[in-house]
Amino acid sequence: MSHFLHLFHVDEIKCEEFRFSPIHCHDNHEMRKFIEMCSSANEEEVIDIGVLCFRSLHLSKSFILINTCSEIEEKYIKYLSLLTKKEVIPIGPLIRETTDDEEHEEIMEWLQEKEESSCVLASFGSEYYMSNKEIEEIARGLELSEVNFIWSLKFPTGVNTSKEEAMPRGYLERMKHKGLVVKGWVPQAKILSDKRICGFLSHCGWNSVLESLASGVPIIALPIHLDQPINARLVEEIGVGVEVVKGENGEIKGEELAKALRKVVMVGKKSGEALETSMNSKAKELSERIKLRGDKVIDDAVDKLLQLCKGKN
Repeated sequence: MSHFLHLFHVDEIKCEEFRFSPIHCHDNHEMRKFIEMCSSANEEEVIDIGVLCFRSLHLSKSFILINTCSEIEEKYIKYLSLLTKKEVIPIGPLIRETTDDEEHEEIMEWLQEKEESSCVLASFGSEYYMSNKEIEEIARGLELSEVNFIWSLKFPTGVNTSKEEAMPRGYLERMKHKGLVVKGWVPQAKILSDKRICGFLSHCGWNSVLESLASGVPIIALPIHLDQPINARLVEEIGVGVEVVKGENGEIKGEELAKALRKVVMVGKKSGEALETSMNSKAKELSERIKLRGDKVIDDAVDKLLQLCKGKN
């Protein structure tokens, strides 16, 4: 948020560069993709969304509640407060509670057969659908990495492609003991909280980032558009994730994906077991700090809102 607000010089705060250098969009494919998205979208809708976002900041009385936490981005919260000239109160991570879902029992049963800290969840949100080439490269990267995985594969509404048709020939048979490819939605938060998951291959949508870090799971970042590249740089900066290196035009490469996966999930050469990395340790430490803090931030936010309702703020 502070990065995008900075770009628009809200409240006439003029800075030549964003003061936190690791957080930025790459000048090549990411900026091109962002411009293409804006130009192809309905111009009025883009303007309306932008106006609504910034107007909501101005309409806030004297403080802003935001779904993040100081354990993840304390310095950016402080900078956002400087830009808006208002107190910014982090109330996250807000994670939707998981419920028992009989429809997905097969996934959890498959996962329970694996060793602790031996699996990766791969999921890329609901707003982007991978091309055939991207699916092929992700499949290749997962296979080269030799890690166990659950892969949530989504298609646009009305597209009846089966997972067998989407995968490279023979892939599902080759990977039947290592990977589970699921067509459609999976209970992401529930899977991430399972002790057998040790990495999350993610597009880095903000809710996904929060779910992963709250569960103590490091992120293998494969951002696509919008805020995702910025989120990917953030998790890498704080040491709880690694971003997959892409080609010059933003193309996914299986070899680079495998390298990134191995940085998070070190597979034992002899036994094939997953070995804990420093990134796993940092993610777990971060999760514990969030849990120790508990609901204090929510209590503080409630107090602020009560004061506002009583006209004291």
